[in-house]
Amino acid sequence: MSKRAGMGITTGYGGKDAAGQGLVKVTGSLPLPMGQVRRSVLSTVSLVDGTTVRVHAEKVPDDLPGLEGLIRKKTDFDRQITGLPRGVKLTKVTPASDGIDIELGGTDVRLAG
Repeated sequence: MSKRAGMGITTGYGGKDAAGQGLVKVTGSLPLPMGQVRRSVLSTVSLVDGTTVRVHAEKVPDDLPGLEGLIRKKTDFDRQITGLPRGVKLTKVTPASDGIDIELGGTDVRLAG
């Protein structure tokens, strides 16, 4: 997932929230006039339209004025999953300690020739 997140962004397992849902830890650096600022946020992962994985920070550090918007530009992102066979869609994404578990489902899927 880090490869798909973007330049300078890393992702990893962020543990579970109070409801037991898996979280992703997203870390990135921002160039500011006073120098580089590096921040990490805990993010949820969800599906959009059966083809897109959305990562959204639950809470962003607000220790510098205006920093939240800059951080969200780096840490909140959508990534479309392409190349799936016709009729196949993502049905579930779950952060896990060894990566993101993705479940697929489909109807009228042609499996061979």
